[in-house]
Amino acid sequence: MRCKDCSKLRGYPYKRSHLVALRGTKISAVNPPSIWWPGGAVEFLQMTRTNQITIILVALVVSLTSLMFAASVHEKANRVATETPVTATVVKVWTERAPKGTRLLYYAHLIFDRKQSDGEVVHCDVPKVGLGPQPATVGGAVTIYPRNTSCWEPDVICENCDAPYPYMSLRGMLIVASMSGLICLFLTLRVLRDIRRKGTCQS
Repeated sequence: MRCKDCSKLRGYPYKRSHLVALRGTKISAVNPPSIWWPGGAVEFLQMTRTNQITIILVALVVSLTSLMFAASVHEKANRVATETPVTATVVKVWTERAPKGTRLLYYAHLIFDRKQSDGEVVHCDVPKVGLGPQPATVGGAVTIYPRNTSCWEPDVICENCDAPYPYMSLRGMLIVASMSGLICLFLTLRVLRDIRRKGTCQS
């Protein structure tokens, strides 16, 4: 027999036999009957509405966070492209363990001169600058990109890194943001469509 409401919704004859949903377990008090209707993703719709919304929100947060990080990396790359590198003298070097990991990060006390946007040269003495995985020696020199408005947080050129960190991070974060955004959009549209179909078939 045909399902009249479902046939009207789909625009073509739809048999009631198509409404059968396969189960991995028998119906019991522990495993209640599945809530399912035609066109729905069975695995996803068997979850509670709260869990569905949670997955959508997590995907949205991941997408927005990745976009913010990508924007930060892009801004840094543009700033580095327009600034002139200078050589900084290393006064002191030490290492600190990265948070939630065993990787050692290098830090240094640097002295350098930077040029402001008005052309004036300013002497900078920064007690702590993160060098990342790049080691340094006391009395040696590192190449940095100082900021035009401040001596703090200069961008250190990683000469021993395997790949250009900003561009690789930018590409990776854009991919993560795009995939998370598509997942969030797909799941949102799926839930809205299934809610609409459920209301039509149950009416």
